[in-house]
Amino acid sequence: ALSSRRRCVSRVGAPVETSPFAPPLSSPLALERRLIEVDLLGRMADLIASGQSLVEVAGATVDLLHGRSGHDLAIVLERRERRLTPVAARGEGADRLSWTADSAGLLGRALAAPGPVGESEASRPDWLPLGHRLPTRLAVAIPGDSGRPWGVLVTADETPPASLGELETLLVAVARQLGVAVHADRLRAETASQLQR
Repeated sequence: ALSSRRRCVSRVGAPVETSPFAPPLSSPLALERRLIEVDLLGRMADLIASGQSLVEVAGATVDLLHGRSGHDLAIVLERRERRLTPVAARGEGADRLSWTADSAGLLGRALAAPGPVGESEASRPDWLPLGHRLPTRLAVAIPGDSGRPWGVLVTADETPPASLGELETLLVAVARQLGVAVHADRLRAETASQLQR
């Protein structure tokens, strides 16, 4: 019976097969990046669960994306009356942002796309102040009611803090959390309205 079992012990110097179920070895920087992402999403969940307003959650989100995650600029834009208006923004050029049409360039594509969209060159005319200095941009729609996007989450960087695939995955998760905050804010408003009746 013992001879029919596979032995896990290998001779010294002989290669050992790794399990197909074992995660790939990661660099310390990749592990730190995962910890930052988990921390960011956890903080967002805590803010939403504690009943913070959508504006407070959006503000904390862009603070975390800019400060903790390392993006040069992070923006949450709300879609209203065919315009996208900044709700919260942190980073280079954040104080110069204004509204833009909801069909414009990268932002319009993000609202129509099923996932994140990106660009690596500033378009002309550029909706983003100092855009030529922040050419790498990613945008993803923030879910809203009735399957319509509530707005757009955008990051812009001179040099992205991680690979584009990793950033896209994080931004989709952050946008979904913001969608939960949008839903929670709407439920609070409806509840307050019903209690006043």
